[in-house]
Amino acid sequence: MPADLDDLIAPDAPGWFRRALQTPFFDQRVEVNGAQVHYLAWGEPGRRGLVFVHGGAAHAHWWTHVAAWYARQYRVVAIDLSGHGDSDHRASYSLEQWADEVVAVAGDAEIDGTPVVIGHSMGGMVSIATAAIHPDDVAGVIVLDSPVIEVDQEVGAAQAGQAFGVPRVYPTRDEALARFRTVPPQKHYLDYVMHHVARRSVHEVEGGWSWKFDHNLFNAFTGHIRNVAVPYLPLVRCRFALLRAEHGLVTPDIGESMYQALGRTAPVVELPMAGHHGMLDEPLVLTTAIRTLLADWDHSTPQRRWRASGSLARCARSVPPSFLVDGLTPGASRNDGGGAAVVGRGGGSASSAPTPPGLASLGTPNHQPRPRPRGGRLVRGCHVGATWRKHGVGVLGRMADTPDPSGAVAARLANVEAVRRELAHLTITDDAELVRRRSTDRSAMLGPLMASEVGGSLADAVAIPADEAQVIELVAACARHRVPIVPRGAGTSNFGQSIPLEGGIVLDLSLLRGIISVDQEHVRALAGTLLPDIDEAAAPFGRELRIHPSSKRMSTAAGFVIGGHGGVGSIRHGGLADLGNVQGLRVVTIEEQPRVLELRGEQTGLVQFSFGMTGVVTEVEFPLAPSHAWRDVMVSFETLADAMRFGGDVTLADGLDVKNCMPMDPGMATYLTPLQEFLPLGRAAAFVMVAPHSVEGLTDLAARRGGFVTLDVPMGETPRGFPGYEYTWGHAMWWLRKGQPNLAEVLFLLPPGDPAGTLDELLRRVGGETWVSSTCQRFAGRPSPQVALGIDGSIPGRIVAVSEAAEALDCLVVNIHQAKLGASSIRDFGPEQRAFKAAVDPLGICNPGHLADEELVPGEAVTESAKLVASGWSSRWADDAAAGQRR
Repeated sequence: MPADLDDLIAPDAPGWFRRALQTPFFDQRVEVNGAQVHYLAWGEPGRRGLVFVHGGAAHAHWWTHVAAWYARQYRVVAIDLSGHGDSDHRASYSLEQWADEVVAVAGDAEIDGTPVVIGHSMGGMVSIATAAIHPDDVAGVIVLDSPVIEVDQEVGAAQAGQAFGVPRVYPTRDEALARFRTVPPQKHYLDYVMHHVARRSVHEVEGGWSWKFDHNLFNAFTGHIRNVAVPYLPLVRCRFALLRAEHGLVTPDIGESMYQALGRTAPVVELPMAGHHGMLDEPLVLTTAIRTLLADWDHSTPQRRWRASGSLARCARSVPPSFLVDGLTPGASRNDGGGAAVVGRGGGSASSAPTPPGLASLGTPNHQPRPRPRGGRLVRGCHVGATWRKHGVGVLGRMADTPDPSGAVAARLANVEAVRRELAHLTITDDAELVRRRSTDRSAMLGPLMASEVGGSLADAVAIPADEAQVIELVAACARHRVPIVPRGAGTSNFGQSIPLEGGIVLDLSLLRGIISVDQEHVRALAGTLLPDIDEAAAPFGRELRIHPSSKRMSTAAGFVIGGHGGVGSIRHGGLADLGNVQGLRVVTIEEQPRVLELRGEQTGLVQFSFGMTGVVTEVEFPLAPSHAWRDVMVSFETLADAMRFGGDVTLADGLDVKNCMPMDPGMATYLTPLQEFLPLGRAAAFVMVAPHSVEGLTDLAARRGGFVTLDVPMGETPRGFPGYEYTWGHAMWWLRKGQPNLAEVLFLLPPGDPAGTLDELLRRVGGETWVSSTCQRFAGRPSPQVALGIDGSIPGRIVAVSEAAEALDCLVVNIHQAKLGASSIRDFGPEQRAFKAAVDPLGICNPGHLADEELVPGEAVTESAKLVASGWSSRWADDAAAGQRR
């Protein structure tokens, strides 16, 4: 064994690891576009090849103990991308430059034919770009836990100043090794693997020892690196597989999105027990997964992909990976008269629909070029996604065979097909699986009643517009043919908002993504922009969103406004519908000649929490709040009442910068499985999101109620790396359902006075097994704790009985078990909203079926959910109106 291996291999390393590091390899270099690129090579030249690509700020030796196992069969290469490891640094870096380096290294290594490229994290994105840019030079791509449509942790940490700054110089090698950390962190590592990787990560410099990466690596990326990688997905034509770590960054939803974008032929394989850095904690599982994929590819025929078609396919081949989105400067009106404006279209006759009260009509519909912003800061947006057209029988054919004595379904299907023929240049698919997925949301999580009433409801097709102009084309065609249209964001809603109850076409707005403008006070974004992208754009100003849902990582701007009512931040800023929390909305009306409305201020309430029944929102303008380096703090209490009263104290403590607080009972706490070491058995708790300078005050408040801190870490550094808010709000029920499959939820606001005492009395009255999570929020400046009470939904009549008991104690119960808006909902769809809907959707085809009627239709059966005793929260909104707030 060479002398240096004695240092690189830990004394307790197992035999397989020792053999891997003892496998001979060669250090090679090749010049690529003016820089020397270093790589490692195993196996004999002239064999089929594998190229391993590391993640951001890592290097080739992260792969050594994995790559060596393929040397008997392949020519194996592990590259140091420029700026990493032992390769040269450049003045600037790009995904495209790194793709060129991968191809150049494969050629220099004398690989027979084209290689399979295997990339981890950021390296997976490089691999995707390589396959798209150099399709004739790549045989296949295997991506390990690369969250292409989500935040890239390495780039995000660099841009937030949390990691990868100017490398510190340590006096000794041992001091440098002691500081070795991964980004993102994970709970488990193999110590002997970390021993090796850390020692390969440092080198001697003037004055001591430092890290082997260029701190300027990520400066070139305006936004996270996925803004460059995503547009390449639909261009990948080679074999492709995604390996997602069970405890990594690629969630099942992200995996599904990539699966769809790649034509539904790329396998998505979970690595059990692995964290994001799979080669550091489960290298043998990873090695086996790669070997299995390679063996399958050697003995199988690639499945034919869906054919990319329409304008998006052409766009993906012709436009740069990112572009500037032009739009309205926050606060600037589209007319010069101030107030709300209708953007008109020249030519044609004026729409016959009445102009909504308070809205000034500026002529007939006319698609004018969007004005350039007059101020603020333009940020690069991202035009992402893929297009699909499935051949053969899809949803249309299947549904046409169902009984249809009145002929209504057949007529609707014929109208849908007419829309598809008329708009053949747009992306409209009837693929059965895609339609099924776009016809569901997360409402089944709340209990069996919703599923029994709307389960199985399906759209007839899915349309994926690329921009607002295509939205208008789709809306106009649907209006002409009387086809129902259902606007949809990410599908994270819990109340059945996006379920198409009367068929029609789901309008998937995920491609309307990008920041229009941002400054110190406001941000304006396209409808499908992910909320993390908005916070990212606001970060240079030291700002962030006031409020966001617990599903922030995949929620969209318009989806949150249309389907959300509050969330993280409501403890300080109230509900989403409180005046000022949404500043502007751009809305396309549902008419044969659609108009485009700009709603400002109070007028946005006509559309908020409307279940998408009042037109198609294409842009959203939010106010911003100061950002902080938030911390996740867990506080333990003896009883639920103590935790609830602490929550009330925190809500009223205006001097503390707190963004979220969830009190919970001991039963609920047992289901937050990754946090068990911080949740003493049998005790209640409160999970708080707090600014660093407010932790001391928070600790003092907790002590008043007998509480003490058990966890205090930077947000996202909890076990498994989830931000603390992903255990709260709607996510609390998600964690609970993992262990209670029969879960049902009763949602209510506690009355003022002694809310903790009321909750204790309710639990005494209802008896049985219950689980409590509460979210602290304000209405009109007053604490209004919201309680999600988990119960066993399989017990007949249990939901109704618990709801009645809560109402008897003056709790305001909301009926979340029907996908309709009415007096018992979170917000009633009142006379003003109904009049607005009549004006913007005169045909009644915008997400029909979600409006609760005042009277039952003769002969209509009374559903179980309709029997619930529920006051809704309209009375609380009315109280707020009396206090000077908008209903």
